[in-house]
Amino acid sequence: MNIEEEIKRGIEKKLLMIGANYVIKAMKQGKISKVILASNCPANFKDEILHLGKIANNEVFESDKSNENLGMLCRKQFKITVIGIKKA
Repeated sequence: MNIEEEIKRGIEKKLLMIGANYVIKAMKQGKISKVILASNCPANFKDEILHLGKIANNEVFESDKSNENLGMLCRKQFKITVIGIKKA
């Protein structure tokens, strides 16, 4: 999977959810299909998301991009640690 293409597709279709707390809540509700983690994601969020991903059979990708780079990819002026892609 090319993370940049997934993010661009998510932006076009308005399926991106940004922020660890929002993504975790949506994962618990079964609204997320894929999750992208920044390379410098804090361990507490990373562990919880990986655990929830196993339970809910969500794809969780650990990006090689930092939270600053993910923010730029999403065309935001802030750092993004966790991106969720909603189910279509």
